[in-house]
Amino acid sequence: AVLGDEADIDALGATLQQEVWSQSAAWASHGVEALRRHGSGAAIRWLDTWASTAQTDKLGKDARAALADLAQTQGVDADVIITLAYVGLPNAADAVRQRLEAAMITGRRWPAELFSRFVLGTGQADDLVGARFDGATPVALFRVKDGAAVDGNGTPIKLEGILGLPHPVELTDAQIAAWPAGSPPFEQLARPFVRDPDAATTAWIAGRRVPTRTLMSRAEKLGLLMGRPEDAGMVYELIRRVGSWRIVIDHEGVSASGRSNPNGPDLSVRGVSFQSDAESWDPTTDGLAAEAHHLLTELLR
Repeated sequence: AVLGDEADIDALGATLQQEVWSQSAAWASHGVEALRRHGSGAAIRWLDTWASTAQTDKLGKDARAALADLAQTQGVDADVIITLAYVGLPNAADAVRQRLEAAMITGRRWPAELFSRFVLGTGQADDLVGARFDGATPVALFRVKDGAAVDGNGTPIKLEGILGLPHPVELTDAQIAAWPAGSPPFEQLARPFVRDPDAATTAWIAGRRVPTRTLMSRAEKLGLLMGRPEDAGMVYELIRRVGSWRIVIDHEGVSASGRSNPNGPDLSVRGVSFQSDAESWDPTTDGLAAEAHHLLTELLR
């Protein structure tokens, strides 16, 4: 066991990136291991922070591996333990809502028991619409009310099967029309979207320049991080990591410091690619293509 209260763990977690620079990546790895062994809410929150925002590869990989190990030990997925680590904290409602929105955007799915913990158990999901999925198709919709699932008449229902928070791009026009938007914690059914993001992206890349500030703002909200600076400090990629995968959006370049395009106020997006750390992977069967579909419609809206 790792001794120390939440304040001690908070202090340890906050220093890990600096430890890489002042000591070594191996030194920081000991800190990641201490967080994993402690397993408290503060430890999980710092692992989540470095898993997505580390400025050095090893720290990010170590943090993601630690979260995966904690999730496997508890028999859940990492989204569940991360979200529950924020529930109940002062001023943490926004962080919980952001994770629920990210789950919708990225098309996360869970068995009914985990959906109840991750969505209903947060206390931040009222008026969101959930769905039971048959493969990639939402076949039965319900609404969250007062921490429970109800049908269109407001009658509580039993949750079964594989569930998620559907992005409107996954729903038919008839399904959207059948469920009033309500007052959810973030836009869901009333969310603007592109029905066919693949075709729209082709047209966008071929004939449209995008305001740099608009693209970067949307990318940040979607968890897409800037790639490494290259020649003259320019960055040419936006990256979202999904486990061992990466969705990479290639563009004509922005400055690493000012996030501006020195050639003008807008830029062109040149392509979208899938990359992986794994030796063998399939972006279709492993779900990466589905996540890219959601991300692209969000970037284009």
